[in-house]
Amino acid sequence: VCRALGVDTPESAQAAIAEMHRVLTICDAIVSTRPFLLGSAPTAVDCVLMGALKAHLFADPCELKTLPPQYPNLWRWFKQNDPPLSATSTTAPPFPLLHCADSEPGMPSQIDCLLAEINRPEAWVDVTQANCVALKEGRKAFNVRIHGVETSVLTRSYPEHSRQMLIRFIEFHLPNVEERGRFVGSLPSRVASILEKKSATERARL
Repeated sequence: VCRALGVDTPESAQAAIAEMHRVLTICDAIVSTRPFLLGSAPTAVDCVLMGALKAHLFADPCELKTLPPQYPNLWRWFKQNDPPLSATSTTAPPFPLLHCADSEPGMPSQIDCLLAEINRPEAWVDVTQANCVALKEGRKAFNVRIHGVETSVLTRSYPEHSRQMLIRFIEFHLPNVEERGRFVGSLPSRVASILEKKSATERARL
């Protein structure tokens, strides 16, 4: 149970654990056939996963006993890249999601499964959007339904910083508005909504 993560009841904690295992299962399958999550060179996605594993799951003695046997490919990937991911001679595309047809060895088929997890209702998208509004209104916490439970969550700045960085990244690599619109439109609707300047929750309050 952790209010900072929007998990403040035993029921929501169990739902969050199940969600974590679904994501880890997908990641374990991806790194079973490739050195990094999006291809032959590391990207920011690898850094995010490495940070979460190093700072949380694999730093917990209990989790360290149970998770490696469940996710052997992910454990191997973690050990190979810890200390931090080193530079490689292979250059990744500037935006792998936009270059899947030309990338080597290509985008993992499981990427749709990850997007589906992000797209789930009463989960990450809702928290991100509600957090955005709470920051603008100067609130220290906000309420949002997560995993079917009305939950009080502490407002954090880093999710909004990450959201804005992603928006700027897409704008930089896709300066053409029509091309950018096609890319965002190809994503699941709830995922696409967080890539708008104003979150859906914020627009609803105007």
